[in-house]
Amino acid sequence: MSIASNDNRACVTCDLWGGPRQANAPYPSVIVTFDYFARGKCFGGGFQNTETAARASCGQWKKWGPLK
Repeated sequence: MSIASNDNRACVTCDLWGGPRQANAPYPSVIVTFDYFARGKCFGGGFQNTETAARASCGQWKKWGPLK
């Protein structure tokens, strides 16, 4: 399991990414846990309708809702 902070502009912290992830206690608005090899569909970002790795990033990043 890997972690990312809310200021990491990777797909895993983007609102447009549809892959598996979890906002984690004790700081659910700060920390996201995910499988390092996770992939998910992009719903509106730079990889529109494409499966992308959790670690990927693009210029259309929007902070994931639970991290706001």
